[in-house]
Amino acid sequence: LLKAIRDDDGTQIGLLIVAIWCIGEYGDLLMKPYSYTPPSDVSDLTGGTIVSVSFTGIDPASIVKTVEDVTKRHICPEEVKERAITCFTKLSERFANCADAGTMDKLHKLVQKHSKSHALELQLRSCEFDALINAMKGVTAKESSSDDIFGVSGGGVGDGVVSAAKEALARMPVVDISVMERKRTSGYAANGSSDDISVGEPQESAPPANTGGDLLDLADIFGGDSAPQPTEPAKTQDISDMMNGTPAPAAAPASDIDLLSDIFSAPAPTSA
Repeated sequence: LLKAIRDDDGTQIGLLIVAIWCIGEYGDLLMKPYSYTPPSDVSDLTGGTIVSVSFTGIDPASIVKTVEDVTKRHICPEEVKERAITCFTKLSERFANCADAGTMDKLHKLVQKHSKSHALELQLRSCEFDALINAMKGVTAKESSSDDIFGVSGGGVGDGVVSAAKEALARMPVVDISVMERKRTSGYAANGSSDDISVGEPQESAPPANTGGDLLDLADIFGGDSAPQPTEPAKTQDISDMMNGTPAPAAAPASDIDLLSDIFSAPAPTSA
Protein backbone atom coordinates (compact mmCIF):
# COMPACT_ATOMS: atom_id res chain seq x y z
CA LEU A 1 0.00 0.00 0.00
CA LEU A 2 2.87 2.37 0.70
CA LYS A 3 4.25 1.81 -2.79
CA ALA A 4 0.75 2.11 -4.28
CA ILE A 5 0.08 5.58 -2.89
CA ARG A 6 3.58 6.66 -3.80
CA ASP A 7 3.04 5.70 -7.43
CA ASP A 8 -0.59 6.85 -7.59
CA ASP A 9 -1.45 10.16 -9.23
CA GLY A 10 -3.95 11.06 -6.51
CA THR A 11 -7.13 10.16 -8.38
CA GLN A 12 -7.92 6.93 -6.52
CA ILE A 13 -9.43 8.42 -3.37
CA GLY A 14 -10.50 5.07 -1.91
CA LEU A 15 -6.98 3.67 -2.24
CA LEU A 16 -5.48 6.70 -0.52
CA ILE A 17 -7.91 6.57 2.41
CA VAL A 18 -7.42 2.85 3.05
CA ALA A 19 -3.64 2.97 2.60
CA ILE A 20 -3.13 5.98 4.87
CA TRP A 21 -5.27 4.39 7.58
CA CYS A 22 -3.29 1.13 7.36
CA ILE A 23 0.04 2.99 7.46
CA GLY A 24 -1.00 4.81 10.60
CA GLU A 25 -2.25 1.63 12.24
CA TYR A 26 0.62 -0.69 11.26
CA GLY A 27 3.43 1.75 10.43
CA ASP A 28 5.89 0.03 12.74
CA LEU A 29 5.61 -3.18 10.70
CA LEU A 30 6.89 -1.36 7.61
CA MET A 31 10.27 -1.03 9.29
CA LYS A 32 10.75 -4.80 9.28
CA PRO A 33 11.77 -6.79 6.19
CA TYR A 34 9.07 -9.00 4.77
CA SER A 35 9.02 -11.86 2.29
CA TYR A 36 6.21 -14.07 1.09
CA THR A 37 6.26 -17.24 -0.99
CA PRO A 38 2.92 -18.56 -2.28
CA PRO A 39 2.16 -22.23 -1.57
CA SER A 40 2.74 -24.83 -4.26
CA ASP A 41 -0.95 -25.43 -4.91
CA VAL A 42 -1.30 -21.85 -6.16
CA SER A 43 0.90 -22.62 -9.16
CA ASP A 44 -1.26 -25.63 -9.99
CA LEU A 45 -4.35 -23.43 -10.10
CA THR A 46 -2.82 -20.58 -12.07
CA GLY A 47 -0.57 -22.71 -14.25
CA GLY A 48 2.38 -20.39 -13.69
CA THR A 49 5.56 -20.35 -11.70
CA ILE A 50 5.78 -19.41 -8.05
CA VAL A 51 7.14 -15.91 -7.52
CA SER A 52 8.35 -14.84 -4.10
CA VAL A 53 7.66 -11.30 -2.94
CA SER A 54 10.17 -9.51 -0.71
CA PHE A 55 10.14 -6.07 0.84
CA THR A 56 12.95 -4.39 2.67
CA GLY A 57 12.43 -2.42 5.83
CA ILE A 58 11.73 1.30 5.46
CA ASP A 59 12.99 3.95 7.84
CA PRO A 60 10.41 6.11 9.70
CA ALA A 61 11.41 9.31 7.90
CA SER A 62 10.61 7.78 4.49
CA ILE A 63 7.21 6.55 5.70
CA VAL A 64 6.29 9.99 7.00
CA LYS A 65 7.49 11.69 3.82
CA THR A 66 5.39 9.40 1.62
CA VAL A 67 2.19 10.28 3.45
CA GLU A 68 3.15 13.96 3.57
CA ASP A 69 3.69 14.06 -0.19
CA VAL A 70 0.15 12.77 -0.72
CA THR A 71 -1.32 15.64 1.31
CA LYS A 72 0.76 18.24 -0.56
CA ARG A 73 -0.93 17.54 -3.88
CA HIS A 74 -3.30 20.23 -5.08
CA ILE A 75 -6.00 17.69 -5.85
CA CYS A 76 -5.81 16.06 -2.42
CA PRO A 77 -9.37 16.09 -1.00
CA GLU A 78 -10.21 17.05 2.55
CA GLU A 79 -11.17 13.52 3.62
CA VAL A 80 -7.68 12.28 2.73
CA LYS A 81 -6.09 15.08 4.78
CA GLU A 82 -8.29 14.12 7.72
CA ARG A 83 -7.01 10.53 7.60
CA ALA A 84 -3.46 11.83 7.24
CA ILE A 85 -3.72 13.79 10.50
CA THR A 86 -4.92 10.63 12.23
CA CYS A 87 -2.07 8.72 10.60
CA PHE A 88 0.55 11.19 11.82
CA THR A 89 -0.87 11.03 15.34
CA LYS A 90 -0.75 7.24 15.46
CA LEU A 91 2.73 7.16 13.97
CA SER A 92 3.82 9.38 16.85
CA GLU A 93 3.02 6.48 19.15
CA ARG A 94 4.32 3.76 16.80
CA PHE A 95 7.71 5.45 16.26
CA ALA A 96 8.15 6.70 19.84
CA ASN A 97 10.92 4.20 20.61
CA CYS A 98 12.52 3.76 17.19
CA ALA A 99 12.52 7.09 15.32
CA ASP A 100 14.93 9.96 15.76
CA ALA A 101 14.04 13.28 17.36
CA GLY A 102 13.78 15.03 13.99
CA THR A 103 11.14 12.62 12.70
CA MET A 104 9.11 12.84 15.90
CA ASP A 105 9.22 16.63 15.82
CA LYS A 106 8.13 16.61 12.18
CA LEU A 107 5.18 14.36 12.99
CA HIS A 108 4.06 16.73 15.72
CA LYS A 109 4.30 19.73 13.39
CA LEU A 110 2.30 17.93 10.72
CA VAL A 111 -0.45 17.34 13.26
CA GLN A 112 -0.40 21.02 14.30
CA LYS A 113 -0.42 22.22 10.70
CA HIS A 114 -4.20 22.55 10.44
CA SER A 115 -4.84 24.02 13.91
CA LYS A 116 -6.08 27.25 12.28
CA SER A 117 -7.66 25.73 9.20
CA HIS A 118 -10.96 27.07 7.87
CA ALA A 119 -12.18 23.48 7.58
CA LEU A 120 -13.80 22.66 10.91
CA GLU A 121 -13.02 18.93 10.85
CA LEU A 122 -9.35 19.51 10.05
CA GLN A 123 -9.03 22.13 12.78
CA LEU A 124 -10.81 19.91 15.31
CA ARG A 125 -8.61 16.91 14.61
CA SER A 126 -5.46 19.00 14.65
CA CYS A 127 -6.19 20.61 18.04
CA GLU A 128 -7.43 17.46 19.75
CA PHE A 129 -4.62 15.22 18.45
CA ASP A 130 -2.08 17.89 19.40
CA ALA A 131 -3.32 17.75 22.99
CA LEU A 132 -3.33 13.95 22.82
CA ILE A 133 0.32 13.81 21.71
CA ASN A 134 1.36 16.25 24.43
CA ALA A 135 -0.54 14.21 27.00
CA MET A 136 1.28 11.10 25.83
CA LYS A 137 4.55 12.94 26.36
CA GLY A 138 3.42 14.05 29.81
CA VAL A 139 3.06 17.77 29.06
CA THR A 140 0.23 20.10 28.12
CA ALA A 141 -0.03 21.84 24.78
CA LYS A 142 0.69 25.33 26.14
CA GLU A 143 0.33 27.49 29.19
CA SER A 144 -3.18 28.89 29.34
CA SER A 145 -5.76 29.95 31.87
CA SER A 146 -8.32 27.45 30.58
CA ASP A 147 -8.18 23.70 30.87
CA ASP A 148 -7.33 21.51 27.91
CA ILE A 149 -9.36 18.50 26.79
CA PHE A 150 -7.89 16.45 29.66
CA GLY A 151 -8.84 19.00 32.33
CA VAL A 152 -5.25 20.14 32.90
CA SER A 153 -4.58 23.88 33.02
CA GLY A 154 -0.80 23.84 32.79
CA GLY A 155 2.42 22.07 33.70
CA GLY A 156 2.69 18.31 33.71
CA VAL A 157 -0.02 15.69 33.62
CA GLY A 158 -0.62 12.69 35.82
CA ASP A 159 0.28 9.10 35.08
CA GLY A 160 -3.37 8.27 34.51
CA VAL A 161 -3.67 10.82 31.72
CA VAL A 162 -0.46 9.58 30.08
CA SER A 163 -1.70 6.00 30.22
CA ALA A 164 -5.09 6.99 28.80
CA ALA A 165 -3.45 8.90 25.93
CA LYS A 166 -1.24 5.95 25.02
CA GLU A 167 -4.21 3.61 25.19
CA ALA A 168 -6.20 5.89 22.88
CA LEU A 169 -3.40 5.76 20.28
CA ALA A 170 -2.73 2.04 20.69
CA ARG A 171 -3.35 -0.41 17.87
CA MET A 172 -6.92 -1.50 17.39
CA PRO A 173 -7.60 -4.99 18.78
CA VAL A 174 -8.27 -7.82 16.40
CA VAL A 175 -11.95 -8.62 16.08
CA ASP A 176 -12.60 -12.28 16.93
CA ILE A 177 -15.76 -13.46 15.17
CA SER A 178 -16.15 -16.49 17.44
CA VAL A 179 -16.09 -14.28 20.55
CA MET A 180 -18.73 -11.99 19.04
CA GLU A 181 -20.97 -14.95 18.19
CA ARG A 182 -20.54 -16.37 21.69
CA LYS A 183 -21.49 -13.04 23.29
CA ARG A 184 -24.45 -12.72 21.01
CA THR A 185 -25.64 -16.23 21.86
CA SER A 186 -25.24 -15.64 25.60
CA GLY A 187 -27.16 -12.39 25.24
CA TYR A 188 -30.04 -14.20 23.57
CA ALA A 189 -30.03 -16.86 26.30
CA ALA A 190 -30.15 -14.23 29.04
CA ASN A 191 -32.95 -12.23 27.45
CA GLY A 192 -34.93 -15.22 26.24
CA SER A 193 -35.38 -16.74 22.82
CA SER A 194 -36.71 -14.62 20.05
CA ASP A 195 -39.55 -17.14 19.61
CA ASP A 196 -40.81 -16.36 23.13
CA ILE A 197 -41.20 -12.72 22.33
CA SER A 198 -44.84 -12.11 21.50
CA VAL A 199 -45.81 -9.25 19.37
CA GLY A 200 -49.07 -7.67 20.41
CA GLU A 201 -51.85 -7.30 17.92
CA PRO A 202 -52.32 -3.75 16.77
CA GLN A 203 -55.33 -2.26 18.40
CA GLU A 204 -57.84 -0.52 16.25
CA SER A 205 -58.12 3.10 17.15
CA ALA A 206 -61.52 4.59 17.62
CA PRO A 207 -62.64 6.84 14.78
CA PRO A 208 -62.36 10.51 15.64
CA ALA A 209 -65.53 12.19 16.66
CA ASN A 210 -67.08 14.44 14.06
CA THR A 211 -67.00 17.89 15.52
CA GLY A 212 -68.65 19.46 12.51
CA GLY A 213 -66.30 22.43 12.61
CA ASP A 214 -63.86 21.41 9.85
CA LEU A 215 -63.52 23.71 6.90
CA LEU A 216 -63.36 20.78 4.50
CA ASP A 217 -65.46 17.79 5.50
CA LEU A 218 -64.40 14.66 3.61
CA ALA A 219 -67.79 13.07 4.21
CA ASP A 220 -69.45 15.92 2.40
CA ILE A 221 -66.95 15.84 -0.45
CA PHE A 222 -67.36 12.13 -1.16
CA GLY A 223 -71.09 12.06 -0.58
CA GLY A 224 -70.99 10.45 2.86
CA ASP A 225 -73.52 10.99 5.58
CA SER A 226 -72.73 13.75 7.98
CA ALA A 227 -74.53 15.04 11.02
CA PRO A 228 -76.95 17.84 10.23
CA GLN A 229 -75.67 21.19 11.28
CA PRO A 230 -77.99 23.52 13.20
CA THR A 231 -79.07 26.46 11.18
CA GLU A 232 -79.68 29.87 12.55
CA PRO A 233 -83.00 31.56 11.75
CA ALA A 234 -82.71 33.89 8.83
CA LYS A 235 -83.00 37.52 9.61
CA THR A 236 -85.57 38.96 7.20
CA GLN A 237 -85.95 42.40 8.64
CA ASP A 238 -84.49 45.25 6.68
CA ILE A 239 -83.57 48.67 7.99
CA SER A 240 -86.91 50.29 7.22
CA ASP A 241 -88.85 47.57 9.04
CA MET A 242 -86.57 47.88 12.04
CA MET A 243 -87.16 51.62 12.14
CA ASN A 244 -90.94 51.34 11.71
CA GLY A 245 -91.26 48.40 14.07
CA THR A 246 -93.30 46.36 11.58
CA PRO A 247 -92.26 42.78 10.86
CA ALA A 248 -91.28 41.98 7.29
CA PRO A 249 -93.32 39.41 5.42
CA ALA A 250 -91.77 36.00 5.00
CA ALA A 251 -90.10 35.57 1.64
CA ALA A 252 -91.60 32.96 -0.62
CA PRO A 253 -89.20 30.22 -1.72
CA ALA A 254 -87.97 30.81 -5.25
CA SER A 255 -88.36 28.01 -7.78
CA ASP A 256 -85.55 26.54 -9.86
CA ILE A 257 -86.95 28.22 -12.96
CA ASP A 258 -86.77 31.64 -11.32
CA LEU A 259 -83.17 31.06 -10.35
CA LEU A 260 -82.16 30.03 -13.88
CA SER A 261 -83.92 33.01 -15.34
CA ASP A 262 -82.05 35.34 -13.03
CA ILE A 263 -78.73 33.77 -14.03
CA PHE A 264 -79.28 34.07 -17.77
CA SER A 265 -81.13 37.43 -17.54
CA ALA A 266 -84.28 35.99 -19.09
CA PRO A 267 -87.78 36.86 -17.92
CA ALA A 268 -89.35 34.11 -15.85
CA PRO A 269 -92.32 32.39 -17.51
CA THR A 270 -95.67 33.30 -16.02
CA SER A 271 -97.86 30.54 -14.74
CA ALA A 272 -101.28 30.27 -16.34
